[in-house]
Amino acid sequence: MRAPWVTRFRWRSRWQVPPGVLNVSRDTVAARERASEGAAIARDHSFALMLAWASTYEGRALADLGEAERGLSMMREGVAAGRATGSSLFESFQLALFAEAQLRKRLYDESAETLDEAFAVSGRFGEQFSTSELRRLKGELRLARSCDAESRRGAEEDFRAAIEISRTLGAKLLTLRASVSLARLLACTTRSAEALALVAAARAEVTEGGDLPDVTEATALLTAAKTLLAYDSTDQ
Repeated sequence: MRAPWVTRFRWRSRWQVPPGVLNVSRDTVAARERASEGAAIARDHSFALMLAWASTYEGRALADLGEAERGLSMMREGVAAGRATGSSLFESFQLALFAEAQLRKRLYDESAETLDEAFAVSGRFGEQFSTSELRRLKGELRLARSCDAESRRGAEEDFRAAIEISRTLGAKLLTLRASVSLARLLACTTRSAEALALVAAARAEVTEGGDLPDVTEATALLTAAKTLLAYDSTDQ
């Protein structure tokens, strides 16, 4: 007979894993709903780790929905609560979500500190999935702080590393996301043709989820790049 705690863990995991997946796919409304449901279950059964995860995931969703202060506070509390349990499971992934939310709020120093923590955790436990996003975010942070030549070179290295890592993992959506980040940088440095080819290749690999934010963003970027290239060719 299976131990009761094993049954409860598997039951709760079915509620807790989806919010993280939805955060990755940027299905913000659904992520908030699932995280809130998971938090209620975790409270009922006094599962501190699951409750910490739910706080982080719901906080990220709230930040994306425009409630930045409340969302960041929930994420900060969620990460701290998770650490208090002694577990590092999914910590680097959640720190990546937190760092990106801080970056979007232009809290550059805080985002840098969170990224450093996430890289340390990822390196300690070998969490390659989060490393792809961490490298992409490192590049985005470089460009947010400065757009000089050195920052652009560093960001390009980060984006290309993110693409390579995500390809190795078969994480096509993350490959597309990092490709879009790199393409935007290349387009700003008169390398529009290279940017177009990069995003087109990554977009072709994503055969489902056409309405996901990353996919629609990539499609819009492709359209804009094609228009720009067509204009350049007629202008010559």
